[in-house]
Amino acid sequence: MQSFRSILHAGVHYKQTFPTNADIVAMWPERRIIHLTKWAERWLSGVAVIGFTVQLQFNGADFFLSGLAQALFILSLPVHGWYWLGLRAQSSLTPAAHTLYQDYSHKLVALGVAVPKSSGQVTFQQLADVLALMQQHLTRDANPRESGY
Repeated sequence: MQSFRSILHAGVHYKQTFPTNADIVAMWPERRIIHLTKWAERWLSGVAVIGFTVQLQFNGADFFLSGLAQALFILSLPVHGWYWLGLRAQSSLTPAAHTLYQDYSHKLVALGVAVPKSSGQVTFQQLADVLALMQQHLTRDANPRESGY
């Protein structure tokens, strides 16, 4: 079993490598989770501080611990997203996703792109890497001026 910290690191890495092109990843739940996790990273720290100070202002020092608990819960929400993404990144592909992984890998090899070889079970992180390569090369092929051709 892996440590909590390694799962969080895998989730952050998965969030950073998963492609953002809606045409490629429209059917994956990661798209929504990544969007919500990025939103939570950006805004929830301010929400936690404002909620804590408002609760202290209106309820007094008697509610310090409940305000602190509320703020800590709000601050932990991005961690939930990273944890889910980390578990997902390290899990094996479903048969349908494995077929998609093989199809995209063969298409990239046909384009002349070096695809990392998978040893053993293919994980969702490896699929995200292949999808990111697909996004990079589809974008480059769609805009030949920007790619240097």
